[in-house]
Amino acid sequence: MFQNQAFVGSAQKGDYFMVNYMKVPDMTDWLAFEKKVWQPMAESMAKDGVQRGWSVNVQLLPSGSDLKFQAVTVDIYPSWDAVFKGIGFTERFKKVHPDMEIGTTMENAQKLRTISLSELYVLDDMVTPAK
Repeated sequence: MFQNQAFVGSAQKGDYFMVNYMKVPDMTDWLAFEKKVWQPMAESMAKDGVQRGWSVNVQLLPSGSDLKFQAVTVDIYPSWDAVFKGIGFTERFKKVHPDMEIGTTMENAQKLRTISLSELYVLDDMVTPAK
């Protein structure tokens, strides 16, 4: 069971989503980093249609010190091709974060989390609330 901490965009039937399982030693610092660095990047990508959405979620259950991961991020793509096209990371980062140095920022990311596993899924069906 996960609790959502931040969400950008939306998902549609037929979208692809990458689930990144994270080992996170300090949840507070990691969440602050995700919201400061990745959320604006996700907003930019959703606006440009590169991705359809993004979310960051912390694991509530199961719990304990022996977990293989404590959190996940989810990247939502509008097509199979978009998954592998790339996001133009360096250029986008400089545009979204002109006040940040990319090398130092990514070094900090490596200290805050380790990606244990990434899995790709397709959204075959979904339930939405009746209007």
